[in-house]
Amino acid sequence: MTDSKREPENTGKIRGSNTKRGGNVLIFVVAAVLALSAGIGFSHFRAQRTARMDSVSRELLPDRDTSSNRFEPSPDTSVATRSPQVTAEEKQRIRKILDHQAGLPNQPVSGSGYVELLGIDGGAVQMEMVWVPPGTYTMGSDDGHGDEKPAHTVEISHGFWISKYEITQAQYEAVMKRNPSFLQGYNFPVERLSWQDCRDFAHKLSGDTGRNYRLPTEAQWEYACRAGTSGRYCLGNEFDTLPRCAWYQNNAGNRPRLVGLKEPNAWGIHDMHGNVAEWCLDWYHSDYYKTSPGRDPEGPMQPEIIDLRVIRGGAWNMLAPALRSAFRYALSYQYGYRYTGLRLIAEPRRERDENE
Repeated sequence: MTDSKREPENTGKIRGSNTKRGGNVLIFVVAAVLALSAGIGFSHFRAQRTARMDSVSRELLPDRDTSSNRFEPSPDTSVATRSPQVTAEEKQRIRKILDHQAGLPNQPVSGSGYVELLGIDGGAVQMEMVWVPPGTYTMGSDDGHGDEKPAHTVEISHGFWISKYEITQAQYEAVMKRNPSFLQGYNFPVERLSWQDCRDFAHKLSGDTGRNYRLPTEAQWEYACRAGTSGRYCLGNEFDTLPRCAWYQNNAGNRPRLVGLKEPNAWGIHDMHGNVAEWCLDWYHSDYYKTSPGRDPEGPMQPEIIDLRVIRGGAWNMLAPALRSAFRYALSYQYGYRYTGLRLIAEPRRERDENE
């Protein structure tokens, strides 16, 4: 039976109308097939592109689990950004930390510490802080460069918390949602930071946590670096002690290294020598030590040169003398470099602050 015999009679429409309608249906079917094919092709392209991006991400950021979007360390990474395990014990510990967010204890115990959670959605990024007790030390060196003289007694009248490790890329990105580093890896120190970048990071973290985070003063930095010692380096006076506690030109392989792999100083602080140089709060002046106060110095009121801020600790691309505890140098606060990073301090609440 032919198609013409199936058509109803007396439809009230001429045959040409049905022919036109049939043509429209055919065009619609062809268009639908083409759209479906294009959709399948685009989906395939998108899947290929996503797989490629994941592959590249795994190559450039080997410490990141791109499938779950959590920060996961590789076997040789530091625990500085360890992602917490979902266990009853860990949940209890995290709950205790969250209960502690309102403020730091007024009377910390020497050697104690706390963990700041920088994000708990899907996997927390942790920042470990250790306690630096108040005390007195000799700042500078009479055997060093002119800006390190004279060696003078400084009192740090109030203890403070300091980052156990240099701030990592995972920690920085968890707060700032970007990563400016040249050599990327989540447990590597964040670098290419200007002094202003560090200030913005501390300000944002303070707003997120309710604490007062900031860069250390130059006096606080050297005090924490020495950790009760008086030699060139935190582990001794001789150059042969440096490879135990520092990444520098002789052993770093011309790049930054994972944080926390070297020995800490006596107060449990890692990488105070080398890896990345660390910004301090102070303006730089080469003659500041000649007039600086003996108690809690905060640096000169203005810089010797218009935009110089203090940098301390030396870096992966520097020689051993530049890593000495007393060594001072400065850079323009407006720019970041491949060897500039940071660590933060937080001060506990004092009685006078609570009564305000």
